[in-house]
Amino acid sequence: DDEDDDEEWEFTGREKVQIRRDRLYDDSMDQLSGMGRRLRRKVQVTFINQHGAQEAGIDGGGVFKEFLDDLIREAFRPGELFMESPLRTLQINPEAGTTPGMLRHYEFMGRVLGKAVYESILVEPQFCLPFLNQLLGKRNAIDDLKNLDPEFYHHLNALRRMPPQQIQGLGLAFEYTMNGNRTVPLLPNGANIPVTSENVIRYVHLVAHRKLNAETAAQTHAFLRGFRDLVPASWVRLFSSHELQRLIGGDDAVRGIDVDGLRAVMQYAGG
Repeated sequence: DDEDDDEEWEFTGREKVQIRRDRLYDDSMDQLSGMGRRLRRKVQVTFINQHGAQEAGIDGGGVFKEFLDDLIREAFRPGELFMESPLRTLQINPEAGTTPGMLRHYEFMGRVLGKAVYESILVEPQFCLPFLNQLLGKRNAIDDLKNLDPEFYHHLNALRRMPPQQIQGLGLAFEYTMNGNRTVPLLPNGANIPVTSENVIRYVHLVAHRKLNAETAAQTHAFLRGFRDLVPASWVRLFSSHELQRLIGGDDAVRGIDVDGLRAVMQYAGG
């Protein structure tokens, strides 16, 4: 019974936060990141202006939506934590680092995105499908690479069809070079294991796994910790990555105003 009471309290209570507009991200992280599952409760936001005064207005939901829109726009701006993929979608920046402080930022961002999904507030970020697969608890395979970097996928896949001499001529070994030119082994002593026609299939799958799953595993797990405080895995397990993106940002086909469509069906009059 006590557990049921705690669950009910999580959903029915209210949290109040004061956010300085010029310190939006920092204040939000300070005040929201420690709430955990309590962030499922309604959050009442009061903005503090540049003069240190409270802005007028009661938060009946509109202020919170404005706050969440602005926070997510700032948090997910391509840069240190997330970067644009070749498809212009967002992916975790593999060079961001995995210090405890950095992982706290990812956990906070996961919690913030989870809050948007939990409250059915549509937001702007468009994520790469392999990252969304990970939010759904799914493991990426080689064919998912074309939804992150089609050119890389094409070159990697081409290895499977190369004749043995051509593979040998490339001088490849079982190692992987990351964006920052840091090289990591794909197998123990991988630098000394040449890629041949006999082992090229294994090499291709190991590279794809490294790029899609392992390279940003620590950051992704931190993000998931925050996201699942608001959106448990069981709630989204049946979704595809495309469906999850629609849940986050709405349907691209209906976003924005279709000016040409309006012109086709409306008659303008009156000046």
